Amino acid sequence: MSSTATDRSSIRQQLTQALGHEIDDSSWEVLEALPAEAVGAELIWRVEALRPQVPVQGTIYLHPIRPQAVDGAPPGTCSLCGDPLPAPERFRCDSCAIAAQLVLGQPVQLIGATVATAQSGSLIQDEEIARTAWIG
Repeated sequence: MSSTATDRSSIRQQLTQALGHEIDDSSWEVLEALPAEAVGAELIWRVEALRPQVPVQGTIYLHPIRPQAVDGAPPGTCSLCGDPLPAPERFRCDSCAIAAQLVLGQPVQLIGATVATAQSGSLIQDEEIARTAWIG
């Protein structure tokens, strides 16, 4: 097994542990197409921070997971972590959007079919679904 495959296997195990269940194969295929830094520690800590915020039943409201996102985060920053947004019409950074999809049990969806798009552009495929699923 190559080093990259071992790293990806370790990341999948860590995400599975953070989620409390296996990642579905279609979502994992999408995550495998992303650069390792996009699905490594940055995604794992977000999943760990967001998962406890999802109730078994009832309204889901995802609270900020970093202090800079709580108090007057400037426009153009993620509502959850305070990182810069990939596009002006977005309200979550790519890492938080993917983490939210995972903790909500939604399949991970990306814009575009190439890794180049995933590395440089907005990652969420259906922004309207994302907005309606995560409005809080």
